[in-house]
Amino acid sequence: MTCNLRGRYVGIVLQQSNVALHLCEVEAYTQLNKGSNTRIPAIKATQTTTEGNLGAEIAIDGKFNCRTSFTQTHQSNDPYWVAHLDGIHFIKYVSIYNAEHDLGFRLDNYEVRVGMNPDPWQNPTCAVEKNQQQFKYSQVVQCNLFGKYYAILVREAKDILQLCEVTAYE
Repeated sequence: MTCNLRGRYVGIVLQQSNVALHLCEVEAYTQLNKGSNTRIPAIKATQTTTEGNLGAEIAIDGKFNCRTSFTQTHQSNDPYWVAHLDGIHFIKYVSIYNAEHDLGFRLDNYEVRVGMNPDPWQNPTCAVEKNQQQFKYSQVVQCNLFGKYYAILVREAKDILQLCEVTAYE
């Protein structure tokens, strides 16, 4: 079935009453799933600072409970988050899941960078997203760069960076 809709949840509704619904598995696909795109697992994640127990590793744990499980930096100038890979990969896309609350604006004016340097400011930019007021929950950016690291950076004076889940695909 093709829907061509954008959303975070998939629901299945039966049109008949008094009928049992039996499902083995339900999958939803985006353009990332077409062809041979493969998730690149990160081996480690770091960020500029950490607020409480909201460390960088949360964004690579595979859990999409974005209301309660997200990273957070202290308020600082130009906060960033970096994923460390096991080697050099060709990164086609990076998917970003925002923390699910009314503070989605914290991902306004973000950049995605991919490269060989653990310092994200030294790597090439693959996406610059400005004024993402519409960025509620998730976004996919195209990179097409080689790298051992990929990063999300926010270019703002005195800002906080929050992320739920971030994944790269080759």
